[in-house]
Amino acid sequence: QVVSGTQAIFLAYMRHPDLTPVMNDALRFSQQGMTTIFGLAGASLAFYHTAKPEKKAMAKAILLPAIITSMLTGITEPIEFTFLFVSPLLWVIHATLTAASQAICDIFTVRPWGASGLIEFLIYNLPLPVSLT
Repeated sequence: QVVSGTQAIFLAYMRHPDLTPVMNDALRFSQQGMTTIFGLAGASLAFYHTAKPEKKAMAKAILLPAIITSMLTGITEPIEFTFLFVSPLLWVIHATLTAASQAICDIFTVRPWGASGLIEFLIYNLPLPVSLT
């Protein structure tokens, strides 16, 4: 049986975990959820800590719902657009760090499915044996 598409391949491996000790290279770039869950939360915390004291309440009101949404569901646009329009260079740094995190996962053959936020990450990765991640 031929399976195409990253998510379809991942789900096929979940049905047959004894097929291979390490997931196929087709899943090597599926780790972007790590940045969605953890990386953007750190960036938002940095935004809040560097905000001027009189602007901290406004920054908190903008960033807190955005980071909760990003971490739980994987919807990152509110945070990314916040710093894309304020500092495009910061967005380039974010893209570079995201690529670096995926490269590190690939080097150490870590294959988590992390297409979205924490909810999807836990649903897809908790049933897997450690030998597949």
